[in-house]
Amino acid sequence: MYGCHIHTCLIFFYKKTRVVLTHFTFLFVLEQPG
Repeated sequence: MYGCHIHTCLIFFYKKTRVVLTHFTFLFVLEQPG
């Protein structure tokens, strides 16, 4: 399906999502006062 194994796609999507979530969490913490 779509030229890749479903597990590979899921792992790629998971890693990409985790990086984005970590990035936004880091920005959110920096925006906090103090």
